[in-house]
Amino acid sequence: MKPNTPHAVFTPEHSIALGGHFYLFRNLQHTIFGIYHCFVVDNIITNTEHPEARVLLFRMMEYLYKFYVRGADPKSKCFAFFYKCFADVGLENNAQHLPDVTHFRSLVDIFALCNFCVLANVLDFNTYQFPLSRGGKPSPHDIRLRTQYDYNALTPVQRRYFTYIRGLALNFIFWMDCNYTLVKPNSQRSIVEIWVVYLTQQAYSLLNYKRRAEEQSVRGIINCKAAEVKRQLEYVLCENAWVKGIDFDQDLTDYDCFSFEFYYWEVKKLTEPFAFNGKPLLPFHPVKTLSYPHRRELTL
Repeated sequence: MKPNTPHAVFTPEHSIALGGHFYLFRNLQHTIFGIYHCFVVDNIITNTEHPEARVLLFRMMEYLYKFYVRGADPKSKCFAFFYKCFADVGLENNAQHLPDVTHFRSLVDIFALCNFCVLANVLDFNTYQFPLSRGGKPSPHDIRLRTQYDYNALTPVQRRYFTYIRGLALNFIFWMDCNYTLVKPNSQRSIVEIWVVYLTQQAYSLLNYKRRAEEQSVRGIINCKAAEVKRQLEYVLCENAWVKGIDFDQDLTDYDCFSFEFYYWEVKKLTEPFAFNGKPLLPFHPVKTLSYPHRRELTL
């Protein structure tokens, strides 16, 4: 069953249902769509969430970055001799299960993953919780700290990890932009340009979705209001040079779709790639990144 698929379990007798899930590069768009839905309407559509499992998506981003940007491709010169001598390592580095960036549909799945990484803190329920009150009704002091300093239940380790993952996603997009371009008959666009359009579309749609849910009294995550989502989106997107003209105060009624709609582009490798000057990122792998408290501890 694909991700983001409504489903239910019915049994004629008392039973225990056991299931599982995994993340697949080919279905990343639908995986991210499901996360967006769970973020907005919460337990209306799901009986459980696995926030710690989202770190697997971050690791998929790290894998893509290592393979393509940092040269873990066996075709690269630095791996050529090693690949010939050690077939087992070469098979892993060959990474045929990774998406092919020269296929546009695969590239859109990568775009969706990058969007999720850029919006990671926006989509984390801890962003909207109050660490001092431990859920429940926030005090005036809690509200003042949030308003002035964006103080919330995210730990410093989680904030640093989100920053690192966001940097990987941005670096990956800029690396793609230095090596590839998008073409269609009588037109050509940069990778960054099309990606920003998709990121902006999803950000607008997410906020519009949240506003519509509030209008229909769909509670969603405790302490998470549309105004707070708007503020978090502005923190991430409105002060960056690579996103221009984004405006969350405009009428967003027409933004009601998370999916990418323009599949007529083709990916073309540049004959003369540009020099990639991405921001240097130190590897950051905190041991306790997966240590999420049980959700009800923060939302009682």
